[in-house]
Amino acid sequence: MGGARGLGELENKKNFKEKLGKVKDALFSLPQQFFSLRPTWKILFIGFVFIASILTIALAGTVPAQNINVVNGQKYLSQTYAESPIANIGFNDSFSNWTLASVSPNVTAHVIEAPTGLTLTGTFPTSSKAMSVTIQQSFFVNVTQYPLMYANINVTSGVGYGLRFFSAAQNGTSIPLWSNSDSLNHRPGQNQFENIQVNLPLLAAANSVPNVGNATKVQLYVERSAESYPTNFTVTLDALKFLNYDLVSFQSGQTYHAVYFTFNSLPNLSSTWELDKINLGMSLVGSSGASYTVLQLNGTTAVTGYSYKYSSSVSTYEYTLYPKNPTKVFTDALPPDPSSNNQTTSNFSIVVVALSGTLSNIKLNSVSFVYTPTPGAAPQTAPIGGDYWYLYLIIFVFLLPLTVALLLYQEFRKDNFKPYYLAIALATGLVCRFALAPVASQPFDLSVYATSARGWFEYAVSNTSLGPTMPFTFLLYWLPYSFYALFLKFGFHDFFLLNQQVGFFEMIFIKVFPIIADVAIFFLFLRFDDDEGGSGNLNKIFAIFYFLNPLSIYISSVWGQYEASTVSLIVLGFLYLSRHSDDEHIGYLKASLAFVVSALIEVVGLIPLAFLFIKSLFAKPFSFKRPLLLLAPLLLIFVYPPEFHTMYLIYLSAVGVSSTLLLSQPHTTYTILSNFPQVLPYHPLLISLAAILVVFLVRRDFTLKSLVLFTFLAFVAFLLFAAQEPQWWLMVLPLGLLYASVSGKYSLGVYMLTFGTLVTFLILSFTQGSGYILFGTAKDDLVPLLENASHVINLYTVGTTAAAILALGYALLSPREALGTRPILRSSLILFGVFILSFFWLSIMGVPL
Repeated sequence: MGGARGLGELENKKNFKEKLGKVKDALFSLPQQFFSLRPTWKILFIGFVFIASILTIALAGTVPAQNINVVNGQKYLSQTYAESPIANIGFNDSFSNWTLASVSPNVTAHVIEAPTGLTLTGTFPTSSKAMSVTIQQSFFVNVTQYPLMYANINVTSGVGYGLRFFSAAQNGTSIPLWSNSDSLNHRPGQNQFENIQVNLPLLAAANSVPNVGNATKVQLYVERSAESYPTNFTVTLDALKFLNYDLVSFQSGQTYHAVYFTFNSLPNLSSTWELDKINLGMSLVGSSGASYTVLQLNGTTAVTGYSYKYSSSVSTYEYTLYPKNPTKVFTDALPPDPSSNNQTTSNFSIVVVALSGTLSNIKLNSVSFVYTPTPGAAPQTAPIGGDYWYLYLIIFVFLLPLTVALLLYQEFRKDNFKPYYLAIALATGLVCRFALAPVASQPFDLSVYATSARGWFEYAVSNTSLGPTMPFTFLLYWLPYSFYALFLKFGFHDFFLLNQQVGFFEMIFIKVFPIIADVAIFFLFLRFDDDEGGSGNLNKIFAIFYFLNPLSIYISSVWGQYEASTVSLIVLGFLYLSRHSDDEHIGYLKASLAFVVSALIEVVGLIPLAFLFIKSLFAKPFSFKRPLLLLAPLLLIFVYPPEFHTMYLIYLSAVGVSSTLLLSQPHTTYTILSNFPQVLPYHPLLISLAAILVVFLVRRDFTLKSLVLFTFLAFVAFLLFAAQEPQWWLMVLPLGLLYASVSGKYSLGVYMLTFGTLVTFLILSFTQGSGYILFGTAKDDLVPLLENASHVINLYTVGTTAAAILALGYALLSPREALGTRPILRSSLILFGVFILSFFWLSIMGVPL
């Protein structure tokens, strides 16, 4: 009896466990079953877009203004002045009177003078102390009459240099006009010529020497810190002048060196508002090869702006000026204030200065001042500080998603992958994203998206935030934000956390768009399983490796960037190509449409379309229908003129015609090539893309695998050779996973988990910092030993370059192989070794690239 009862209890327990397992499987498989009902999720998605679109249109300009204040600046404009294009020269160096003033021990230095310029060469030996060489000459110039100092100088990289000017008192005493902190001192050598201009009396006044009447001596020095290796240096100075330009009233059709748009005053708002940005619509014409900059002039101080190369292909453009940018002493003559009888300087001006060449026909088509709430005006609900916030960040960016991804991967390798594992991955990824979205942000970029949405819903202004982000991309941010705008319209009041200037729930709604794009990529990978010859659960693992990848989580939910939306449409295009192999024309049309919509978000979406177009030309039998179907969706680019104009500007920058958007060369410090400016004139981006195109044509392999591979290679080339932004690395991630799937090089797909982890760590630690991401200031970095080490940008460039080269190695050289742990372990050891060596060499030893 007892034995029978025991057997019965065991049988009941077994049955109960089986029933419990069936219930568990049924519950966890609901998400998979739901999303397998294609009409259902398509209807839901279309319904969401439709409702959001209606709200976006209906709520434009109807939400009570509370988070932004947009003021038309045209009514504050006063007179327009200009500087004549021909300078009046008060002193022009003949390079015949320079002498060595001081030389550190054991340093060799030689001065070579010629009518065309001055050359200083030498070598700094190994030394435990800083070393320098100084040369000088005496001269005389009236700086009241000729206040502008101009120099053209080329200094070897790896050393520093500076210019120091002196005046003479009536008793002959030498008066220094410089300070160690001014813009002419301790400048890093660029290994290329630099045009330096400064208003010397203004610089002297900033250095506590007012009312300077003359300059009588100049010193030029080159310096190097203590180093364990010798350094050769060369300094070439081919121009040193003191000059002035006649200030005249601006007349259209004339050529000028600079144009000043003066303002009587700025909008007078309460102390709860601060000026966030100034948006300008401007048209201009320049001489061939001209370059220029746009500055804000406040009294005698200029807020720095970007430098642009003029192109006749671009006559109008919109600029954004940020008052919080670094300030410097103004480089030109100060404009008069027409409202003042004593002609004192104007309080505020917007100045366009030609750095080379001349400018004409400058017209300020529009100007708007965008104000946001003053920091601290909004009540904060949590104290600033606390190392636990860094731990919070690390848990949801790295620890939780990586742990779940690796555990699910182990189950897959044991051939024990259950349907509900996808639900676990999806839930984990969403929890991580929505845990981070309202807490962490990149304050500057998030402010750009927030002011764009606020400007539309509170003022019905579509260009509150400007490019290079496309107008269509801003619209996509507005769609989910429209639900938040609806809450605001009905009286909802948000709260603020951790000194953020964007509301708690507002941050979530801004980041919904990139998070939806992440979810889309996750499910697109699952759809690849439905193909004939699909790889079973393999793409499920790759979907998990994307959705639980620290890089995808960080870019969408911390940074709030839209790269996932760009690449999701590219993946969709490749899916259409794989699905419609039996009806090629339908596949071509759908893929082209996906690529073009991707390009409306970021121009790189045209890269796979270019490869597909080449394929259509070589497909046999040839048919005009294929290329025409591919080109038809391109008409979407021309529907909205501002969209086309922005794309056009980006294209000109990418091919090097114009530097308006700074894409053609690695002007940013985020590429390793930025440390080798001598390479830039050869246009490495164009050469690499041309090489990829030639190989694609020579191979004549137009399979899906080849299209994915060459798209992957082109994207890596952009990251290595263009003016990279760190968030662009996200676009490589799904392309690498997709190529691993279609090529059978599964080690590449496994490696992408390591790739994303390292790149995320480098972005967080060395380009932004935990203090900036959590509290909006780098001063509060929570791991200063790591994040505030020396040469951190070089650590980033070396690490990301090594990660990209390893990805190329897996894509091009690795054999087809089964999934395993070796790619993770091997790549982790390699990249960890690279990081340790570079950290030791760059940060501990202090050796720059």
